[in-house]
Amino acid sequence: MRRILSKLRQQQGQAIIMFVGLFTVITVIGVITIDFGLWFSERRGAQTDADLPALAGARECMLRLASGDPDYGDPQAKVQEWFNLNNEGNATLENVDVECPCVTVDVRHSSRSLFASIFDKVAPNIGARAKACAGAANNPTSPVPFYLVNHGPCFHADGSPNLDDGGLCMIAGGSQSESPDNPNRGCLDLQTEGECSYSNASGDLLYNINWGTDGMCLINDTGYCDPDNRGPWYDCVAGQGGCPKSSKVVPAIGDRVSRIGTCDANHNGVEDFSEVTEPVPDTPGVYTAKACNTSGPDGASWRLMTVIVIGEEPASNNGYPILASAAFYITGCADERNYDSILACMADHDNVADCLTPEERKCTASSGGHEAVLGQWVPLIVAGSGTGPIDDSTTMFGIALCDWESGEGCGGGGGGTPVPTVAPTDTPVPTATPCHGSHCPTDTPAPTNTPKPTATNTPRPPTATPTRTPTATPTRTPTATPTRTPTATPTRTPTATPTRPPTATPTRPPTATPCPCGTKPNGECKKC
Repeated sequence: MRRILSKLRQQQGQAIIMFVGLFTVITVIGVITIDFGLWFSERRGAQTDADLPALAGARECMLRLASGDPDYGDPQAKVQEWFNLNNEGNATLENVDVECPCVTVDVRHSSRSLFASIFDKVAPNIGARAKACAGAANNPTSPVPFYLVNHGPCFHADGSPNLDDGGLCMIAGGSQSESPDNPNRGCLDLQTEGECSYSNASGDLLYNINWGTDGMCLINDTGYCDPDNRGPWYDCVAGQGGCPKSSKVVPAIGDRVSRIGTCDANHNGVEDFSEVTEPVPDTPGVYTAKACNTSGPDGASWRLMTVIVIGEEPASNNGYPILASAAFYITGCADERNYDSILACMADHDNVADCLTPEERKCTASSGGHEAVLGQWVPLIVAGSGTGPIDDSTTMFGIALCDWESGEGCGGGGGGTPVPTVAPTDTPVPTATPCHGSHCPTDTPAPTNTPKPTATNTPRPPTATPTRTPTATPTRTPTATPTRTPTATPTRTPTATPTRPPTATPTRPPTATPCPCGTKPNGECKKC
């Protein structure tokens, strides 16, 4: 027993050792976590300080493309301007690489360290790189199932949009016999959602013209369609067999332009071009859409629509690569036979209202099956879409951040040497050495877990034996014996003893005592 108790006393204090060891490990992990949190937070700030100047520089490249002026703007100066606006004092602009349509920016942040200095380490220099590119707007909002072929009256010989005389263009109008030079006669089979086009696409033509489609229509950068017919496709389109002007096309356009928001500032019942677009400052002929109709595409007027540009007039179920997306302002609907006279009028008048009647502006006039939709080209800057390859027919431009190494998100490109994003290799790794990563839970608790079986398994049997046995024996035995035995003995014994012995005793002793020399047969004593 003494040996067991002695062993137990020798193992006291292990809980303190365990607590000190575990507390040390937890403290080290907490210190590392706090510093890492600060560094990653600084990393996000550095990325923001790189993203915004890169986008600002790419926007200058985009305006250069949209205006057609190769000397427009100064992307390098715009990058510096936006960096200065966002710098909180701990950022350094290390490098700016301008190769329009792309701009690459490298930024470094100096960071602080709360606890790493304890381990004789300093805070890392945190770097970030951003690449932004300008290009053709990819996957624009709600394209309509009309198409333009990149030759004919709406384009110059080099395939660029014809912006002369107000940039008027006839869309979805004319029969081949009456308008042999106009290939823009039919409609496309666009999906209501999902892929861009399918030869048996879902959705009603009337609905798709009225509200636009939600399929993903991307610019084709391969020049071929896979599969070559029927689809479905994201970057190719198929022509639709029926495109009735009087029963579907013109009524749908009439419904579309009748949804007037707050754009109609002069309250003439028509949203004029100047009421739905905003000129980009210092960039003549380039516009952004006004947010003046909450129900419109991206909050813009329903008179602005997206039309797909292809290389040839679609036939049968073949797929045709998407070359570009074109922005158009719906001028009105008119008799296709009057198209040339309307163009001549536009050459002499700045206001299209002088060349079309109010009914034609609202697309409510009937031309006996000769109706055509008239639109004006809009070199438009859009937001929220990715960028794709620029074609000569591009009139919708956008900017996007992309992967600076692969160019993903910017329609290809990329390259360059990476800037270390965070320099965790210089500081965090040595800081984490005292803990050895996953070995922390094993190395520290191991000496603590060993004595536990010794302290638990050995002492418990001896402790149970000496405690329970002596307690049961001395307590119960003395209490039962002195109480019950003395009470029963003095009562019963004295009563039985005085009654029986006197009867037997007086007979035998007197006989033996008065005859020392013996007795006769009759009981009398013999004489000595």
